[in-house]
Amino acid sequence: MGYNLAGQPANSSDGQGLSQSVTYGGIGGSMVPTQITPNNNSALGSTMNWIGFLGLTSVSSGNGASQSFGYDAYARPSSTF
Repeated sequence: MGYNLAGQPANSSDGQGLSQSVTYGGIGGSMVPTQITPNNNSALGSTMNWIGFLGLTSVSSGNGASQSFGYDAYARPSSTF
């Protein structure tokens, strides 16, 4: 398992040769995961977008599926679309 400078897992692999890599974003590029790619295959990966208070705003997968999230003025989840 490999770690980034913030100590977060950045990549891993198992005894069967399966692997996963994680890219982080945010302040200094190390706060929240922005992309997860299993087996170096972007078609299987997921991309995540976040807003300032670390609220997840959307998740998109390599197959084109996506989910979005909204928040109210108090940073509470208010909608899913």
